[in-house]
Amino acid sequence: MCTGVALYDTSDSSPLAAFHIGKSFFATIGMPITGASYYEYLSDGDHDLFEVPIEELEERIINGKVTSYWIYSDLRSGLPWDAAFTYQTGEYGNFPHIGAHCDGNIEEVYGAITDWLNKVVEQFHVPYGIVYTAEKITAALHYAAGENCTSMFPFENGFAFQKEAPGMYGGLGRYTTSMLRMVYPYNVLNGEHLQIKVVHQTLLDWINDDKERGVLRLLGKDRWIWEVKDEQITAVNMALGEIGILVAWQPERSKKRIRKLP
Repeated sequence: MCTGVALYDTSDSSPLAAFHIGKSFFATIGMPITGASYYEYLSDGDHDLFEVPIEELEERIINGKVTSYWIYSDLRSGLPWDAAFTYQTGEYGNFPHIGAHCDGNIEEVYGAITDWLNKVVEQFHVPYGIVYTAEKITAALHYAAGENCTSMFPFENGFAFQKEAPGMYGGLGRYTTSMLRMVYPYNVLNGEHLQIKVVHQTLLDWINDDKERGVLRLLGKDRWIWEVKDEQITAVNMALGEIGILVAWQPERSKKRIRKLP
């Protein structure tokens, strides 16, 4: 199992500021940085990734030659990496977001990662973020970017988020204001999220009305943390999904019995 963090609409964070965020992520989880790679356009208009030492990546970022990149820890000398951090802009067919992922159950790294995330949210303009678990780090990487139809829940449409995100499909990105992607164990919200209508209430009042809907706390100016326990996740997602405020919600399909021919 592995743990993933995704932060969205991060275009206000510069590539260099994000670089330092990335380095602090590896220090937080206690894994060394073993390499890095950056995106660059080719002569035919396509793009590719180029591997460099972390020192060279920093130099290229400072000189304005790199805007989108990966930093990783590869202790086992192979893919997938043991931990990875990425900063993406609207270039190279992607959309602005930050992803941070590492091997390990969420219970093992939850305190360290959420402490790191709290500091990031307090220092930088991050309108929306999530912490989630995945079976493999490759799934966590794809999920942050909305790629490969990857989903975390049986009641989730794996393609819906990619269509909603800016970038390849030119989506509206409503998950940063008037909707949520889904509900996760740890959610970074802003004031607009808390004014989303849940029937006759705001999301703020709906959460605070019932302790089974998680705990909400203020973190810095106009930033809130919503923590939801594992045993509450399904019920909360179903309640909000059924009224249409979750981007990737879809009713779980019941398994049909196949009649045998006589």
